[in-house]
Amino acid sequence: MRVRTRQGDGPAPFRARQGDEPVLVEYPGRPRSCIDIVRRPTSRVPPNATSAYDRYMAVRPGVLAAAAVTTALVAGCTSSVGPGGGESFTAARLPTLTAAPEAPAPRPDVRRTMSAAATLATFEAPLDACRGPVAIDVQEAGRPLLVSEHDYCGGAAWIPGLDRGDVVELDGPGVDAGLYRVDVVDRHQRRDVFVRDLRPSADVVLQTCVSQTQLVLVALSKVPERDA
Repeated sequence: MRVRTRQGDGPAPFRARQGDEPVLVEYPGRPRSCIDIVRRPTSRVPPNATSAYDRYMAVRPGVLAAAAVTTALVAGCTSSVGPGGGESFTAARLPTLTAAPEAPAPRPDVRRTMSAAATLATFEAPLDACRGPVAIDVQEAGRPLLVSEHDYCGGAAWIPGLDRGDVVELDGPGVDAGLYRVDVVDRHQRRDVFVRDLRPSADVVLQTCVSQTQLVLVALSKVPERDA
């Protein structure tokens, strides 16, 4: 709606016809409340167009052009090609992220199977039988399992040679089967070693003699199943 200022007390009298445009007319000294009607067709309709069909045919090109613009805009919203020839945001696809391959399970440096399970009261017979390492439950809360083998029965062939980071695979009676990693290697004087010397942070401690006066204790931690 347009605003027009007109001099005088009121609008010039004329009869409004279909197609005329409403205009807000200001009259000096009067409130902006009257609406005048001017004879300004809203579409280019020939003066001699009398029927509805003639009027439609006159404005049809404009209607078709507007429809074509609307179609082009809608097509632009759904097109996979954005301005400048690039891919539009709606058609873009994020790259697929692939999980990094899991590290392979560590390979054991040594494998041993327990020959028997025992306690501090019963370990001597299976240990002296020299049939393999013995899993000894020291029966003290917070202390690890002790795996012992005489040096002359085969213990000297594998326990003293272990170093930090080596992996040992243990199974058999009395032991939680799986992979274990070497954390600490300690050497002690024989006859000066007690249960309290078994590191509580370890899951298993290996023990054998290395000489007439010394023995070795090797603390192991269980390798988690997800890494095994």
